[in-house]
Amino acid sequence: MATPTLPTAKRPAAPAKQKNNSTSIVSILATAGGAALGAALVRGLPPTAAARLLGGAIMGLLVGLLPWLLGKRKGQERLGKQGLGWCAVAGTAFGLLLAGPVALGFTAVILRRAK
Repeated sequence: MATPTLPTAKRPAAPAKQKNNSTSIVSILATAGGAALGAALVRGLPPTAAARLLGGAIMGLLVGLLPWLLGKRKGQERLGKQGLGWCAVAGTAFGLLLAGPVALGFTAVILRRAK
């Protein structure tokens, strides 16, 4: 004897997202322009200054992972992404001296809003 199966409810398919061509073109142009500008600026800098900027940006991104990951876990993804971005900017400008307090500030705001 065969066991009866329950009918499964079919959900309607989600509407397909239409890609906005003007937004993607602007995004591509902004990325290419920023890369070209950054390369031109770095070429004009002394090697030690370029290394400090790059090292600061990397350290800022590493420190910025704290608010980003915490924001994802606490449902504050937008604030976490903003924290990651501002930590990268702060790290590029002043290294860990500024990126650390920025990360702690965003972390505190995320924890406060999550309650």
